[in-house]
Amino acid sequence: MIGMKIIAIAVAVAVVGGAAAAIIFWPSDDGGYEEGDITVVDDRGKSVTFAGPPERIMSLGSSFTDTLVTLGCMDRIYAVDQSSVNRLGYEYEGLSSKNVLSSGQPSASTAELALSYGIDCIIVWNFPSYAAGIDIIENAGIKVLALYPKDVESVKTVISTIGKVMGKDAAASELTDEIDRTIENITGLAKANAGESYGDHKRVYVELDAATPTSPAKGSITGSMLDILGVDYIGRSASSSVRYETEEIVNFNPDIMVFMGPRDQTDYVILRNNDLLIIEDVIIDIYRDGVGFNGNWASATPSFIKGLIYLYELIYEETYEP
Repeated sequence: MIGMKIIAIAVAVAVVGGAAAAIIFWPSDDGGYEEGDITVVDDRGKSVTFAGPPERIMSLGSSFTDTLVTLGCMDRIYAVDQSSVNRLGYEYEGLSSKNVLSSGQPSASTAELALSYGIDCIIVWNFPSYAAGIDIIENAGIKVLALYPKDVESVKTVISTIGKVMGKDAAASELTDEIDRTIENITGLAKANAGESYGDHKRVYVELDAATPTSPAKGSITGSMLDILGVDYIGRSASSSVRYETEEIVNFNPDIMVFMGPRDQTDYVILRNNDLLIIEDVIIDIYRDGVGFNGNWASATPSFIKGLIYLYELIYEETYEP
């Protein structure tokens, strides 16, 4: 055990709420789609055509559920996976009243449920392991959008794709424009505050999951946010999220550590699974924005912009004002 001392601990109830309130995440119902078929290309490269905006959606992924709700389509979500309720139920209370599937992986039982519910469209992750299940669903005559947002640009693409399908083109455009403006604003503020140190202004460690501690890779959602903020972060050269042991984190000597971890974490457990992490002069922030929403901004959803604001305020110690 390394005998140093934590001298500054800021365990925060997330500051995101007040700051994010200035951002418009609920565009008005545009209703401006044209009559006739709607055709989009999903992340399989497959063209999917709808006779009109679907009325009963099965959303098998919190990223897609968050996008649908943000675009004002809560009333058209008929079924969701358990992950959507776990991650978003705190903020979007209406999700708990939907039909909830235990798994987001498509299968024959998914197709059976979709047929019994009268589902018009299933939105699902385009994982290679899901291909067989997606085929089963499509062979049952159900429309499928297979999407795979994994970075900032693909999140915006998914917003636009879902917006077009749902007849919410204007709302989707408004949302992606707001994301672009927020990124531009925060990039400018970070550069102004960091000056010549932009790029390695502070050393930051973000732990994505305390159960299997991982740090964000460059190009990932969280990695992109840290790049925008002009900081150095452990995991920068990794091709994917990687696990770091306590000694490696101590050697990195971060200025700021952000823990998200499991939904039911305690202060003691989150500090590295009962192995007390000891670093001198570090600010430790345990992100809590309500049970279920904790850490959702690190995933590929429109909520990532709230995470960008949260990290900006934590790193630069000032309130973000658009």
